[in-house]
Amino acid sequence: MTGKLLRSYIEKTIYAGINTEKWTGGKPVRCKFGEIVSIELFNKANRGKIAITLEPNDPDHPIVGEAPKNEMRAKKSVANPDFPYRRVVTCPECKHPLLGSASKGRLGKYYPAYHCTNHGHYFRVPKPEFDAVIEGFINSLIISPERVSELMEAVMTVWQKRQQQIKQDADFSDKRRAELETQIRLIVDKMKMVSSATAIKYMEEDLVKIEQQITDLDGKESPKGDKTADMGVVLTYIKYFMEHLRELLVDTCNPLAKADYFGVLFDKVISYDEIKDGTQNASQITGINELFRLTYLEKDLLVRGRGLEPPSLAALAPHASVYTIPPPARGANQDILAQIR
Repeated sequence: MTGKLLRSYIEKTIYAGINTEKWTGGKPVRCKFGEIVSIELFNKANRGKIAITLEPNDPDHPIVGEAPKNEMRAKKSVANPDFPYRRVVTCPECKHPLLGSASKGRLGKYYPAYHCTNHGHYFRVPKPEFDAVIEGFINSLIISPERVSELMEAVMTVWQKRQQQIKQDADFSDKRRAELETQIRLIVDKMKMVSSATAIKYMEEDLVKIEQQITDLDGKESPKGDKTADMGVVLTYIKYFMEHLRELLVDTCNPLAKADYFGVLFDKVISYDEIKDGTQNASQITGINELFRLTYLEKDLLVRGRGLEPPSLAALAPHASVYTIPPPARGANQDILAQIR
């Protein structure tokens, strides 16, 4: 039996107790005998082809027609545990998200790989090699547990500097607003003493410009979280994340959760070549989160000869920022990263 013949049998409505023979005048009629399969099972087997719909007011005369458009294709989930990093890592050539699939060889063996072949070029990396690069990159970011407290102190130093800068910016904005309001009052006072229509026109234009400057000044927002963040809680979550980095990104049994946490390491979608090159020097990746860039800087700056004093952690502050602490990952353990912002 061929596949085409099997399909023709599956499409016969008589198995669902619906007769559409010529003697019924081309109209579907419900048979008196019991059906072999239910109408729900028939519609499921013929999804995208035909469908049977029962009329509430006339159940003996159902409607047989084409399947609704929303059933023409089954929805496919983007999340695939066999290829969790697809759409998380991009192609190094076209920067489109990588896809993942397993091609079948001549001997029937499947060869899983991440690839990009739909944009005028061919890029393919076997899945074992891809996973090895990802794991090598994660290992380059892991620091020893005894140095986590040093990283926390460096992050706190950076945060204090940023808080001081925010206060200075707020004071400058208040001072600037007061100056603009003083200019408005002076212009209004001059307008009371001027009778020239031309002079009044130019003064009104100056007033509009000053008011626009005040509006722009009020519209500027400070970085999110800097005024309301509980830094003690944030540091607690950062410490947990850094101490369990390998557990979350490598040893987690849920592959989709691993991919989610891996995306937290970056402020943008990263390409495969950047990850591969960053295994040797993660600080060279422009898209890596600055928290992990600070970690890498610590590895370089805290290495010293015997007898030398350790460098001041405050010296690390110009190279890092806590504004870009990772957003929460989609998937497992979101609460852990919810405070790391």
